[in-house]
Amino acid sequence: MELQFAEGLTGEVIYDPLTVHGGVTSTGPISIVVSNLSTSDYTNLGFYLRAASNVGDVDNPANYAPATDYQDLLTWGSETTYGLQPSGGIIIAFTDSLGNPVNQYMRRGIGSAYNNKIVYGTLSSGASFTLTIELEVPPTVFARRLFIDIMAE
Repeated sequence: MELQFAEGLTGEVIYDPLTVHGGVTSTGPISIVVSNLSTSDYTNLGFYLRAASNVGDVDNPANYAPATDYQDLLTWGSETTYGLQPSGGIIIAFTDSLGNPVNQYMRRGIGSAYNNKIVYGTLSSGASFTLTIELEVPPTVFARRLFIDIMAE
């Protein structure tokens, strides 16, 4: 499977972490093209968060441990979903393999682990789709860098 930026569609495979900027006045989502370049279909494809495997360079370290960032994002997404705060968390959006639109906050119980990943379905050999990811920061939260992994498997 290959991930690439949607803008330009250069075909360049993404090997390094991507940066998603967000805030009370968010700079907007990023779009990524997910492609299946293998000769067989990829079944049960989905997306979930996990604690970061990369927390920046030595000269500019993370503010908190990766588990703290992961838990904060799940808390924000859960609180937003249940109406406890106006907005916050990671929003993931795409059209699934059956043509249904998906626009979901990643939160506890949905997208927080492999076993409750947000399911795309089957990605046929040679097929592609666009995944959109947006970070919303609750208005009560001070600015900081967050490090998490968004897994596609």
